[in-house]
Amino acid sequence: MREFWRFCTAFGLISLLTLVPARGSEPAYPDISGAESYAFLEAFTGISRQAKADGVLNYGRIVGTRYERQALAMVREAFAAAGVDEITQDDFPLGWPELVPTRLGLTLTGPDGASLAAPSAFLQGFAKLTPEGGLEADLVDGGRGTAGDLSGLDLKGKIVFVRVPIAWAVFRHPGQETLARLVEEGEAAGLVMALDQPRGRDNRYAVWTGTEGARLSWLNVNGEDGAAIADMLARAEGRPVRARMVVEGEILDPKTHPTANLYGLVRGMSDDLVVLTSHTDSMFQGATDNASGVATLVTLARHYASLPRAERPYSLLFIATGGHHSGPAAGVRYIRDNRKDIAGRAKIVFNLEHMASFDPASGDKAAAGTTITEHGVYVPNESKYLEKVVRDAMAEFGVPATKATARNYVGDLYPWYTLRTPAVCLMQNTYWYHSEADTPDKISPETLGAVAKVFARVIDTLGKNPDADWTRLSAPRTRP
Repeated sequence: MREFWRFCTAFGLISLLTLVPARGSEPAYPDISGAESYAFLEAFTGISRQAKADGVLNYGRIVGTRYERQALAMVREAFAAAGVDEITQDDFPLGWPELVPTRLGLTLTGPDGASLAAPSAFLQGFAKLTPEGGLEADLVDGGRGTAGDLSGLDLKGKIVFVRVPIAWAVFRHPGQETLARLVEEGEAAGLVMALDQPRGRDNRYAVWTGTEGARLSWLNVNGEDGAAIADMLARAEGRPVRARMVVEGEILDPKTHPTANLYGLVRGMSDDLVVLTSHTDSMFQGATDNASGVATLVTLARHYASLPRAERPYSLLFIATGGHHSGPAAGVRYIRDNRKDIAGRAKIVFNLEHMASFDPASGDKAAAGTTITEHGVYVPNESKYLEKVVRDAMAEFGVPATKATARNYVGDLYPWYTLRTPAVCLMQNTYWYHSEADTPDKISPETLGAVAKVFARVIDTLGKNPDADWTRLSAPRTRP
């Protein structure tokens, strides 16, 4: 908690500074400070840095581990310091068994006896463990991993190598289809996915494979390691290249390694709820995904707790959800299925996730540039009034937005679609997603504060216009 108290010290100093009246007109929401939010983000990502220092391979605020618990504890302390009215917590099982790798490795031996190691070899989520000592087999070049590339290849008992083109973020990628295809065919012994994206040789990725990943031994490597592997295969000119893959780890039992939701209630003049959610777990440091959202959640909780109750038309429920990467969205699904007292009273839900990050630098894709990535605007109930309120607030505070408004329940919103709850999400398709490059330096403190002000403006505008067309419900929409 040392980093949290450093945040509190910075918080107190910054709060005093923000209360000093500015010359001329008073700025909107002077108590909401980007520097203050960023100080919390720095402390929060420090939990992940500690996990790395402790030797955890898949370091981060990983679901079901003590680091996720530390994240929840930090938010609890921030809620208490903010003076929220009531803090409660629900513990519940993980969405499914979680693999915590203890040893990962990939080494190759060419026909001339030359060896090659892939230091970026990594996996997250689900994988079939290799036998003791590792899995050894011939490596087969599967091209891009398409059905056409794999057609006619002898894959039986082989480890398949594919190069997966990634233009931007790594969430949905062609390698998912390749893995599912290999699992269905049942011949390959393993899979190595090279994520073809310029990021730097030391960067690693935590990519999503779905539960199919538990049925095949697999690893991913970065583009630089992928290029070296492809070069060895090319120089072999059809002669065998042997690969040794090691995937060892502990599979967490959902019943003995629970996750949790933390609730901070700020009472208003009505029992109807404005619900704000943000998931605490992360891969690696997870500055954008999702320390940015949690920092905004804490900042908004402090802001609204400081107001007189008469200025809060609705009660506000701030939820730090657990288990986002196990289920997925296990925390919000738990609320939907088990907390009817929350789901039934929610007037609107705001999901705080993936915000305020920079685009990569044009000359160095491993570094942050100076341009803020556009935020996707999600208004699933198709209310033109609600969409206008959101976009007007984004324009007021200079938060860049995509031109099109999406109509689906994205991220942690999607469990709400069966309830047809009005919802808003501002989510970047961030370049740094699920990679070791998702570090605090990729976040703009100024934009982080501006995003919090956007949500405050939207909440306040809706509170002053309860009869406007923002609670209208549309037919439920599924995830993309």
